[in-house]
Amino acid sequence: MKRILYAILFVIFCTFTCISQNRTIKELDIEAQLIPIVYYNPTGFTNDILSSFHFNDSKPCYFIKKNSDHTHQLYWYDSLYTNGVPQLKEVKTDLPLSDLQSEILLTGDSVFIFNPLPNSPHLIPQLIEYMGYIKEGHIYFVSKYETFEELSDFLTQEFGSITNFRQRYLSMLNESFYSQWSDLYEFNNDNDAIKFLKDNYKFMAVTGRSIDEILPLYIDLLKAKIRMTKSQESRLSDILRKTYDNNEQYISDFLAGREFEVFDKKYLRSVFSQEESDLLEYAIAENNAKLKAAYDRLSSDNLNIDENGNYTTDCDRLKIIANKARAFD
Repeated sequence: MKRILYAILFVIFCTFTCISQNRTIKELDIEAQLIPIVYYNPTGFTNDILSSFHFNDSKPCYFIKKNSDHTHQLYWYDSLYTNGVPQLKEVKTDLPLSDLQSEILLTGDSVFIFNPLPNSPHLIPQLIEYMGYIKEGHIYFVSKYETFEELSDFLTQEFGSITNFRQRYLSMLNESFYSQWSDLYEFNNDNDAIKFLKDNYKFMAVTGRSIDEILPLYIDLLKAKIRMTKSQESRLSDILRKTYDNNEQYISDFLAGREFEVFDKKYLRSVFSQEESDLLEYAIAENNAKLKAAYDRLSSDNLNIDENGNYTTDCDRLKIIANKARAFD
């Protein structure tokens, strides 16, 4: 009965909140100025800018409402749903803008937030580094203290050279393929996800398993990527056994979604070549993405409320999933 009551209240809450927020968004779309967020795209970048000044409920953005008394309110719309409801919040903290950027934000008509590097799901609304605006048909780019008429001049100033920017851009783009947001490592069913966790060295470390259980699985992951000699395996195993720290911080980092490594990747370079180490680091990154996808699937599987109708904690859900993995045959 408790579970049914919670479900009914949740639906009522979400419905009311959705209606309320949608009405507010519609009002802002009429009364306020939309400030889109535009990421550099080597194909069709200008078109991306020009087409961004229309509200799209699947994309985060700002709204700024300018008042006749020269005051203003800034709102942040986040398309990443919380309980199925989009976030719309007034940004009350002072943004880290320079005087130049503040003036453009308050006086410009076609202003956008500019991110030259690939899209990140961790966009923080209070952190604005670059801006842009359109005036008399020309696009301008703005750093903290300078306005640029040409994108190439802006990138050279901020990154040292176009070559440096391109290398940084491609590096981040490559890394994004190994993130949990790439949708490349999804699990189709719970059994596949549980099986993956059962034999995963990092998940074992999070759940307090011993080095004797963790290390062989880590070595197997590496051996699946490169041809490892017995000498290399022995050297690496000795180093990792001596340096392994069964750290309780693993649990809090894992549950908070923070990046961490059980074994420091610097030890790979003391045993393997540069090329081999790069391949192994990609294997570890791919493993991390799969781990996140597997755990997310299982943790969202009706584990928020226990059998007594009480809400579970993150640690409760971790224990439930760890027990499922241990018992999986």
